[in-house]
Amino acid sequence: MKYIFLGYLNRSGSTYLLNQLSKSDKICVCPEADILYDALLKKPNAMCKPDTKNINFIMTDAKMSGWRLDGSELKKILSQKTYNYRIFLDIINLFHDMHYPEADYTAFKHNSIFKLNSCSDPAILKLIWWIRLIRDPFDTYASQKVTISPNTQRAMCQNVYEFYSNFRLFQGPILPNNIYNLRYEELINDYNRVLGDLFLFLGIKEDISDFRKKKGKVVHYMLPTYRGIHRSVDLPPDLTRIKRHEGVLTDYETYVLNKLCSLQEQKFTAYSPVVYFKYHLHLGFDILKYYTSARFLKKRLISTTLNLTIDSKSG
Repeated sequence: MKYIFLGYLNRSGSTYLLNQLSKSDKICVCPEADILYDALLKKPNAMCKPDTKNINFIMTDAKMSGWRLDGSELKKILSQKTYNYRIFLDIINLFHDMHYPEADYTAFKHNSIFKLNSCSDPAILKLIWWIRLIRDPFDTYASQKVTISPNTQRAMCQNVYEFYSNFRLFQGPILPNNIYNLRYEELINDYNRVLGDLFLFLGIKEDISDFRKKKGKVVHYMLPTYRGIHRSVDLPPDLTRIKRHEGVLTDYETYVLNKLCSLQEQKFTAYSPVVYFKYHLHLGFDILKYYTSARFLKKRLISTTLNLTIDSKSG
């Protein structure tokens, strides 16, 4: 069995991309399941200690119900005393064997999946193809800002600093060598070429000429509550999904993200405390400079004058 693991930031097109891959009979795409990362992949090399409470916790997880696995087989896997990463692989192998046994690859996505790169078994790592999906951070944050999470019934993210923190962690880990960096904008703009290059990277010979019209399999295992935020997953590439942040982000959010992006271009080291401190010190001065800038003060003056004019007229 070979594996395809996709890392991404939420709302960067990961479900859309995996749905395209699921159109190939050679790839079995597993549904989402955050519980597998939380329970097994945070410490992939730790020895799993079977515990009835933890087993039931995983087996009764809402997203895991969408996998439609044999309960007795899943319980048998979770009851093993072995490494966490082996249990995780056994679970996705079970999904493969039950639903798409003819597929050569099994794909799984999670925004922190690169943690599995620390797996202590080099033989396993040789079986993994990694994909990192990158989307314009302005559009990603804008999408998080307006998307209501089915879990919390709140916007996924409305704090630019929280988004920055997640972006920093996404960029920070030591990435594997055999990784394919795929830009969402390029996939939408040049669908056939980018998808063809991706299949070439994976070593899969696939005719993608009819992929635009073909339906993917991801939606079959998606919980109804999540289908609402993935309405375009089976639609042809939509160019209007690029640069959609205009009108959604405030000037200040745009300013902070501009700083964040320029920092990324300088290859910011996420886990260096010294760099981290220096960055926030400089960012603090930049924020102060922004709020005392002529442009900002002019906007505030115009806004205040306008409000006073409206109040005087209404009075």
